[in-house]
Amino acid sequence: SSIQQTLGLKDEYSEGAIRRATGVLMTNATSLQLPSSGYGIGIALFPIYAMGNHSCYSNTKTVITPGQKLAMIAQIPIEAGQEITNQYMSGDKPTYTRQAYLKEKWFFDCLCSRCS
Repeated sequence: SSIQQTLGLKDEYSEGAIRRATGVLMTNATSLQLPSSGYGIGIALFPIYAMGNHSCYSNTKTVITPGQKLAMIAQIPIEAGQEITNQYMSGDKPTYTRQAYLKEKWFFDCLCSRCS
């Protein structure tokens, strides 16, 4: 693959391993909120954040703190053992638009109470 050749990884990692790592990163990473000029774009993998699941009626909201840290803030009381959910996209879109985007970007069908 071009990644193997460009980065000199052909002897260390198989094409399948690189594709799997890329898939995990693209599925679980979040976009970075970088300053508008001189920084480009980026994604990052925050392991604890990535454990949260999507719901169109989420119980948390993601915010960037003044110190540029990612925080999930509870919007309602969350019971011990309750699933922690976040909106992967804006909830102001129609159901068919949200479902198509979630399927294309994250490869799942949303079955939350709003979509069901």
